[in-house]
Amino acid sequence: MPRSENFSEFERLCLFEQMINNYDDLYGQLKGSNGKAMRGEIWKSIWADLRSTGKLQGDRTVEEVMKMFANPKTRVRDKFKNSQKTGGGPAKPFKPSEELILQFLIDRPQLDGIIGGIET
Repeated sequence: MPRSENFSEFERLCLFEQMINNYDDLYGQLKGSNGKAMRGEIWKSIWADLRSTGKLQGDRTVEEVMKMFANPKTRVRDKFKNSQKTGGGPAKPFKPSEELILQFLIDRPQLDGIIGGIET
């Protein structure tokens, strides 16, 4: 089976916008016994929306769309950390899709505590 084409910058940008709009439902706490199924339906609706508007090229699957967001989050965090270091010349510029992820993640806490809890 041949390897599928890389996502274009336009595809990434459209996909990341959709995922950021649905982030809490996709990555938040599961709600009820059918939480996993609900997430699957959200992914399918994102995929269907992007396919119907022609924003996805080729025969991309729902699984490919789901995987597309996991890897860039880590890469953008690493690229941001490296851009803050000194030496080695100027930092590599961020692509528009990376800027979108960075702006979303930069103000978002990585850990959520207990509501009303006290930090010790």
